[in-house]
Amino acid sequence: MLAVPKPHFENNQRVNIESLEVSSSELYTKLRSEYVPNVFESNPSDIQDSLLLFDRELDDYEQEIVCLEIQLSYIRKQQKRLMDQRMTLSSLSSLHSSSRKLPKPGA
Repeated sequence: MLAVPKPHFENNQRVNIESLEVSSSELYTKLRSEYVPNVFESNPSDIQDSLLLFDRELDDYEQEIVCLEIQLSYIRKQQKRLMDQRMTLSSLSSLHSSSRKLPKPGA
């Protein structure tokens, strides 16, 4: 069985999605209005840090997906190999059928 590596998160940092969630209607309204973000919301450093965390986490998920796809491919190949072996064995078992063990003529 292949081992699937876990995503790597530096210092266990993950994006706190709940703190960043904004409904699309709320965002649309703010973009179309005279809305001015407060000091915390407009801090470019915080926004860039959050974007970097998102990018890292997305990369980690992509890496995990690739590993899972490799594992799935391996499992499917093993399944096919086993099915082929079963088919071969099934064919061989027909050689032992009772109809093949008829007495020899004249015996």
